[in-house]
Amino acid sequence: MKLLAIDPSGSFDTEKGITGYSIYDLNEQTLLTVGQIRAKDFEQKGDYYEKHLKLVEKIKPNLIVIEEFTLYPSKASSFYNKELETSQLIGEIEGYARINKIEVIKQRASNIKGALYKPNVLLKAINNQIEHNNLGKRNQWKFKGKVISNHIVDSIRHAAYYFNKINREKKEELKWIT
Repeated sequence: MKLLAIDPSGSFDTEKGITGYSIYDLNEQTLLTVGQIRAKDFEQKGDYYEKHLKLVEKIKPNLIVIEEFTLYPSKASSFYNKELETSQLIGEIEGYARINKIEVIKQRASNIKGALYKPNVLLKAINNQIEHNNLGKRNQWKFKGKVISNHIVDSIRHAAYYFNKINREKKEELKWIT
């Protein structure tokens, strides 16, 4: 059974969009791999969005945990007269998942940032497969010795938040959280 955690960014027009993702084997309780999809690597928005759908098709997850797009008052003015590309991308992923009978769980960014900012919680949730270095005001994260982006780390936080949430709800002990 596989879980795909996604920190989406649909910002294609500005070429700033970077979607981070992480893939888990729920039976083995391990983080399999991480990656990212960059808008600047594509000439057309449709190709960028399609790359996300092809990832889902390739992974064949049983569950997708994805960041929910929420327009916060403090950020609303920066979106004035702009296309909400991230919400469109999320909609495409949700639609694809629905057609393919894949469950989708959406979570707010504000939940995962505050709840999982302590590295030890994040590390426990992924069975110590991530290396953390505190570089003063910055954190550096590595998976299999390779530095990973904040977008990938946020996808891992989404997965960890989900794992912690189901652990609390079911009051069951999950191997990689204890």
